[in-house]
Amino acid sequence: GHDMPKWMHRRLDGDDGLSLVETIVALFIMGVILTASAAFFINSLKNSSLQSQRQTAVTVTTQAMEAAQAVKVDKLISGRSQLAVAALMATDPTREYTRDDIFGATSWDAGAPADVTATGLVPTTQVQTVNSVEYTVRTFINLCKLNRLTGACGTTDLPGAVVAYRSTVVTAWTPRGSATCPGGCRFTASTLFAEKQLDPKFNSNVSQPSILTIRPSAVLAGNSATLTITGTEFVAGATVTIEGTGGVFGQILTNTGTSITIPFTGGSTPGTYVVAVTNPDGGRAVSSIQLTAPPTITAINPNPITPGVATTVTVTGTGFVANGFGATMTAGTATVGSVSSTSATLLLTPNGSQAGPATVTVTNADGGTASAPIGLRPSTPALIQAVQTGTVNAVGQSTQVTLTGTGFFPGVSVSASTGTVTAVSYVSSTTLLVSITPSAPNVLTTFTVTNPDGGRATGAVTVRTGSAPTITAVTLTFRDPTKSNRDTYRIDGTGFTGPLTLTVTYNDNGTIRTIPLVAPVAVTPTTLGFTIDLPGKAGSYNNQTTFTVLNGNGQTVATTVQISS
Repeated sequence: GHDMPKWMHRRLDGDDGLSLVETIVALFIMGVILTASAAFFINSLKNSSLQSQRQTAVTVTTQAMEAAQAVKVDKLISGRSQLAVAALMATDPTREYTRDDIFGATSWDAGAPADVTATGLVPTTQVQTVNSVEYTVRTFINLCKLNRLTGACGTTDLPGAVVAYRSTVVTAWTPRGSATCPGGCRFTASTLFAEKQLDPKFNSNVSQPSILTIRPSAVLAGNSATLTITGTEFVAGATVTIEGTGGVFGQILTNTGTSITIPFTGGSTPGTYVVAVTNPDGGRAVSSIQLTAPPTITAINPNPITPGVATTVTVTGTGFVANGFGATMTAGTATVGSVSSTSATLLLTPNGSQAGPATVTVTNADGGTASAPIGLRPSTPALIQAVQTGTVNAVGQSTQVTLTGTGFFPGVSVSASTGTVTAVSYVSSTTLLVSITPSAPNVLTTFTVTNPDGGRATGAVTVRTGSAPTITAVTLTFRDPTKSNRDTYRIDGTGFTGPLTLTVTYNDNGTIRTIPLVAPVAVTPTTLGFTIDLPGKAGSYNNQTTFTVLNGNGQTVATTVQISS
């Protein structure tokens, strides 16, 4: 001790404390111990739990923040290159860490180096690996306006506010083992650095656009659509791109600053692709769009179903998109229930007149469709009664039959075991009107009713017909003395039934003429009487005259005799 230089024995400030040398040595040893302790603390953290990984994140974040605090305030941005800062800001597309700060192209420091390797005194991004876990540390530095009264720092320029630097450190990591972090693992710390006089030029203020929505969010692969991209800070001259083989964008149609409309043609490969909006200054926002494949239908259960009955079916397949999913069915209705990517429940109601099979079609909101047939069970109509309601006509003359029952569909057809059905009129689901021409008198006829879907019912009725009349004689019974050409005749025969029609004609040198009746026809089943005016003057008529009788049941008979005036 006696050989030490005297200056080493001097005490600090003349106090009875440690000597200067002792102080320097003590500080040196303490620094070594603290450094070793910090290193030991970091290296001893284990990744066996998420809590320990969070502790490590807190430590590395604190170290980065202390590194920024050690730099003189007006040197915080020194050497942070434009490219490095632009890349850093692109990692904060929603402005989660910089939304309250000052933005604008005029904040750029024109003298900042463009070389991305110029990391500066405060690096933009660092990576530390602790116990095999990689921690990415990002340091954001931006300007804000500090209100000295409230302590708030933002974009509002209040009286007395000063420009301040905000340093925000974000540490993110991917946990190991079974640990998980909803929304991603990260730890964030922030602090302010302020001086009265600061140069507002700042080389890290690229524009910070954000994408909030892309509509439609899904496009059928290979199809075209006009996209609407909403967000913030879209600058004039911005461009829209998509990664890889996702498709092609046309020219921007409109850009309001918060909304971009642009034509888009999707690529041929389904998948999720990143869409980016890039401003001229390099500010970039990203989101994603889905290119979808058309859906497919592999099965429908139950199958078949009954026409006219609402039935819940399950359609299975691939590529169903629940948002905007729709369904239709030919000649019927379809209502969508629950939908997953491979299954959909539908309420199907085929029209009662639908003949199977029907076609079920599903459609995604992007226009992709898939169709499949579904069988329809035949309906089960019931024919309760067949009643002849038309006039009883002769064989070969049409008459009407009314069919009553249940379950008749529009488009129903009717056939008969005898005779010919000439017309079918659908009145309702319980009534049909059928016109039939009998082929034989008073025959039991079976009617078969067939719905369009193949459902059938039968019923029988005897279709009554009238007998044909006969003429045995035509006799002059009275000649009017006041009119030389007016005569009364009687026709004898059988089967005369009213209402009937009598026609008297003659051949006048090749022209068939009708002799008008001047008195009504009197009818009994065996006789009929009538009065006619013969043509020409008295004594001038002498011709073959034909008498034709048409019964009310449609049967007819004719005879020709020679008569004269």
